[in-house]
Amino acid sequence: CSMEIIEENAGLISNYEALQVAKEVYNDNAEGKSKGGSAKNVTKHLIDYLENKPCQVQDAEALHSFLSDTKLFGLEKTEKLQIIDLGVHHSVGLHVVVSDCAHRLDSEAQQQLMEAATSRLHLDKLEEEEEEE
Repeated sequence: CSMEIIEENAGLISNYEALQVAKEVYNDNAEGKSKGGSAKNVTKHLIDYLENKPCQVQDAEALHSFLSDTKLFGLEKTEKLQIIDLGVHHSVGLHVVVSDCAHRLDSEAQQQLMEAATSRLHLDKLEEEEEEE
């Protein structure tokens, strides 16, 4: 069995979107629509991995809201994607993923961006879960 690349680098997807696709593929395998084997195992491991990441508390509406809120900040697509996937909501993380952050965003803009990430991407739920553990 070999895989064929249909369209190289068709676009960026978030971990949330990857998780949804993986769940769909896994469920198709479980329903017998596709043969199992190593693909099923890889898909299951991917789901297990992603369910322990910030995407576990995200949904399509949250991503859309966050992306709408961040239009004013002039961020690159890859920077937005990293904020979403890594669950960046602290200044240190923001400086890691936003190139030349201190020059591009003043402290107020940085604070607004972190607040948008926390509220829109439901990252406050992750903090609550971490505190409970």
